[in-house]
Amino acid sequence: MKNLNNKIWMVILLATFYSCQQEDHPLSELQGTIRFGGISLEFAPMGAPGSRITGNSPWTHVFPNLADLVFINKATGQQYVLEYNPNDFSVPYSISLPYGDYKYHSIVEGGIFSAFFTF
Repeated sequence: MKNLNNKIWMVILLATFYSCQQEDHPLSELQGTIRFGGISLEFAPMGAPGSRITGNSPWTHVFPNLADLVFINKATGQQYVLEYNPNDFSVPYSISLPYGDYKYHSIVEGGIFSAFFTF
């Protein structure tokens, strides 16, 4: 009788163990989100005490309005592209990628200013 009780407890224990297992998901099936938060630069109004600017600036942005940030999965070689405006980081940009190891690059040309005004 004691041997039968041990077997019953063993069956209950094994059934509980196998019913509580969690499925394994390969990392490539799971996704994460990369977010580049927006920034806002505030300056003192022109002509105000402490202001470094006394007049309107003729500065124009030299970067194009759209650029690509390319993420390359090192294991699969799969490429993912995030389009962004290099002149405007006031809004956040985000992209969802499968978990993994990545390398990334972006090329933004600054025209004649590229030599000293790199991006």
